[in-house]
Amino acid sequence: MNFNSLSKTMAAGAVALLMAGCGGGGGDDEVAAPATPTPPAASLQVSGTAATGLALAGADVQVKCAAGNGTATTSASGAYSVSLVGGALPCIIRVTGSAAGVQVTLHSVTEAGSSDATTNKTSAVANVTPLTEIVVAQLTGGLPTQVFANFGATSATQITADKLSAATTTVLATLKDATGLDFGSIDPFKAPLVAATSGAPAQGNAYDKLLDQLGDKVAPEALPQLVTQVATASASGSTSGLQDAMASVDAGSLPGCPAVLGGNYRIVEYFGSSYVRNLNFRTMKITRPGSTGAGLDITVDPAKACAFQVAGNNGTADVQLDFAMGASGVGAARILNLTANRNNIAYVFPVQSHTLAEITGSWTFHQGGFIPGEGLVHSPGKVDIAANGTAVPCDYPFGASTWSTCTPDTTNLKVATRDDGGVNLMAGTSVAASFWGYRSPSGSLTLFGTTNEVGSTDPAVEQTVLVLFKPNPQQLPAAGTLSKYWDVTLARPLNAAPGQNNATIVADSNTILSVDTASSSVVRKRASDGREDTVVYNAPLPGLRYRAQTSTVLGVYQMPLPGTNVVLSVNSAPASTHLYNLSVGRP
Repeated sequence: MNFNSLSKTMAAGAVALLMAGCGGGGGDDEVAAPATPTPPAASLQVSGTAATGLALAGADVQVKCAAGNGTATTSASGAYSVSLVGGALPCIIRVTGSAAGVQVTLHSVTEAGSSDATTNKTSAVANVTPLTEIVVAQLTGGLPTQVFANFGATSATQITADKLSAATTTVLATLKDATGLDFGSIDPFKAPLVAATSGAPAQGNAYDKLLDQLGDKVAPEALPQLVTQVATASASGSTSGLQDAMASVDAGSLPGCPAVLGGNYRIVEYFGSSYVRNLNFRTMKITRPGSTGAGLDITVDPAKACAFQVAGNNGTADVQLDFAMGASGVGAARILNLTANRNNIAYVFPVQSHTLAEITGSWTFHQGGFIPGEGLVHSPGKVDIAANGTAVPCDYPFGASTWSTCTPDTTNLKVATRDDGGVNLMAGTSVAASFWGYRSPSGSLTLFGTTNEVGSTDPAVEQTVLVLFKPNPQQLPAAGTLSKYWDVTLARPLNAAPGQNNATIVADSNTILSVDTASSSVVRKRASDGREDTVVYNAPLPGLRYRAQTSTVLGVYQMPLPGTNVVLSVNSAPASTHLYNLSVGRP
């Protein structure tokens, strides 16, 4: 290396620096000012863990916020993180994945987070579990799926720290009182959650192990029914409804049919008698709520999924009840009074409370049963219920293939709420009928009613059952579609004495053989006897089905009750037999 050259270079550099320091080449006003750094854009990061006691791995995550939306996929440990530029709290989160081979959709919310002024980022935590699903239902009074679908700046205002804390406290306290399951001081939304995985089933932390205990009591298939009960109780302000919902957690699921949860069920019989019974699938007993008696045994046949039988003496008679339940919680029963030799069928559905505001609107209805002076009747129609409780009915032309007109009924009717969560239809000061609603996990509301709540058999008393629903237009099924169902049927000769009914319950199925889009009809074949028939869809009204009478089949109206897995069928031209059939979808 040449040290002399290096020295000369360094000396020249020093002279240049000296000249610059003395103002050589320009004045001080030409020195550039330091640039002001641009602040980072505001952002929101939402993260958490999705688990049911086992991590929801590879699940789809969707986040909707007061400002901003985002998506992600959970890791093997159930963790997720979504970053939203310009995002703003609060947010609602939906996770869809698989738990123990069952598809589940769970929701959560987050209302607050921590902010970093340097990065201009807010970080918020929202675990997504069956427990957060239940609390969201309590918080909003709505089905979480619908709350998520309709979420926006307006609905976001109900997600506040105070409201979320109150909903969480209420759910955890009621759950503990009803089941003994104690989550302590855990914040279901923000507490650290380490979920077990299929590869490390023992790694879950305390929160995760409590989720395991909850999962032991409520199967993933039964969670939608429980959440529906919680949301409905919250919307109606029914404290007893929430207590009943949490008590159903300990009542377990029907063996072989995990979607059907135990608890208090209302039974409305064809001739009108209505009452509540508690179904406990852990003790396998059916009892009267509040009764100290042992109740009757529930018996399950493993070959008959979602069906069970109750038999014994109920204190007044020897009885046999055969139940068939659908996945939405609604079912039907055949009821045999062996002592009096009287048969009946009934609707069966979980007890709920509803407000007058919830039942306003236009309803299609069917009334069936016994009316003094008229005998056995089928009476379809429509009733409009206004916000002030006024009910205006009209009647459809029974027997016609189309119901293009509805003849007004001039009866002055009003609707009034009942103490048990139902409503009474009032004609002046008299109760014309009583109704109880069931909102299914799909969100559809159906009203089941009676003009004979006490179950009188006096021939001078009207003895009928009513069902009110809002039909959904029917889509034609594809050829080859198989539908399996339980048929619970009451067939009674028109000239028969009271009680002489033929009540049956049969497992059957139909296969669609062909579809005619021009006539909106299908040809189907019944498995039990090979019978083929033709059914027209969306007739006599959109959402209903119609089968014309022929030399080999009865004419029938078929009324699918939305969200219930139940189809009501009645014969459209009764000649010698009055037919009332409840088809309950089965696995």
